Amino acid sequence: SCISTKDNFSFAKKTNSLPINTIEFIEAAKTYPIVFTGDENPLPVALVGMEKYNYFVKPDNTWQENTYIPGYVRQYPFILFENPKAEKFFLCVDEEAPHFSNEAAKDATALFGKDGKASKFTDNALKLFYNPDDNYVEVSSKNRPGKRRLKVQNYLEKLRLLNYDNVI
Repeated sequence: SCISTKDNFSFAKKTNSLPINTIEFIEAAKTYPIVFTGDENPLPVALVGMEKYNYFVKPDNTWQENTYIPGYVRQYPFILFENPKAEKFFLCVDEEAPHFSNEAAKDATALFGKDGKASKFTDNALKLFYNPDDNYVEVSSKNRPGKRRLKVQNYLEKLRLLNYDNVI
């Protein structure tokens, strides 16, 4: 299995919002409005479009230059899966991602070495989640109660954008 190292953000093309963490607010707010989802535990998202399309993914599937790329996008197709019973996280890969392949490709990097151990590329992907300056696991879990407090304190206001039924 391997991942193409060529930028391909086509997976983020058909969305108007992307999840972000509180540690991203300062950089993300320079490019995107930040809103919270309207569910029981509001989550912050960056608005990247007003309809069903991301205005920051260009026709060649690259990201608009000189704009912040949310961590969720930078880490894709990798994602952490939490097993609360085992109190562990597992690094997973979306095999449906446009830059994932089960066969070797010219511009791709292997996920595992011939010895079956994680490649340097895979280790670096894991570091995206555990980088002390950008720690998604720690920040996500620590900020969940804070989001509930925002709702209880009535800091968040429900809005509807355009004619969509989803409250953002």
